Amino acid sequence: MALIEPDMVLNQDGSLLICFTFDGVDAEGIEQIEADRYANLLEHALKVCDEHMTLWSTVDRRRIVDYPNSHFDSSIAARVDAAWKTQFDSGNQYANKHYISFMYAPSKGADGFFESVTAHL
Repeated sequence: MALIEPDMVLNQDGSLLICFTFDGVDAEGIEQIEADRYANLLEHALKVCDEHMTLWSTVDRRRIVDYPNSHFDSSIAARVDAAWKTQFDSGNQYANKHYISFMYAPSKGADGFFESVTAHL
């Protein structure tokens, strides 16, 4: 294995591995149309995958136990925050971090040879 870029590895078999991390979407706090938009974006992104691509998806789900301290000059904002803190403290709150990894494996043998020949025609 060789590190090509900070987020890309060249494996011994010639395949390239890259990993991305991103914060999760609050599925309970968004409208259905926005959830559909995220699903459409993912579906569109996956259309570029072929038999050379392998995809892994991992979710790191961690419980949040500490509510951030805050100070508000507005009494209304302070009441809203107090109500939210009460709701926060009474339930299980989680933060999701998502990892998605792609591996591209080039063709080997005769397939790889003929793909490289046709690419130069």
